[in-house]
Amino acid sequence: MRTAVVTGGGSGIGKAVAARLRKDGYQVAVFDIAPSGGELEYKVDVTDRARVDADWGRIVNISSSSTHSGQPFMSSYVAAKSGVNGLTKSLALEYGPQGITVNAVPPGFVNTPMLRRAEGKGLLGGTIEEHIERTPVRRAGRPEDIAAACSFLIGEEAGYITGQILGVNGGRNT
Repeated sequence: MRTAVVTGGGSGIGKAVAARLRKDGYQVAVFDIAPSGGELEYKVDVTDRARVDADWGRIVNISSSSTHSGQPFMSSYVAAKSGVNGLTKSLALEYGPQGITVNAVPPGFVNTPMLRRAEGKGLLGGTIEEHIERTPVRRAGRPEDIAAACSFLIGEEAGYITGQILGVNGGRNT
């Protein structure tokens, strides 16, 4: 059985990714500043070279669709997530020879606690409903939408996909 580590898996998109990967048969460890409880912890010894060399690997970073267009009042967030996209591209080149793929999923407008907090602070430039009307598929994304993309990217079928930024955004940032 393969193990997936989901950082930020205590809520929102990360929680949905962890649930999806468990459903897909992965053993999942969640790393989060505020874990939701009941998650697995693993002893990791990176000095055991034989075990490290036996790591087949998939890395899926979560960035943000705001890297395509910017976002008022969130310059630090946009800059950090833009860095995630650049890191993804570089790591794909570095780790590819070892059989490790590295991709990123920049979610679009996804209904999470973080989105609702931003709306409450007036940081969205409108309401959630107004943004839904501007989204081609006419709905907010669900954390499960992002989890499905992550599930695909870590599967065997995606073994030839690396260094890619797979937007999951309902057509908003095409």
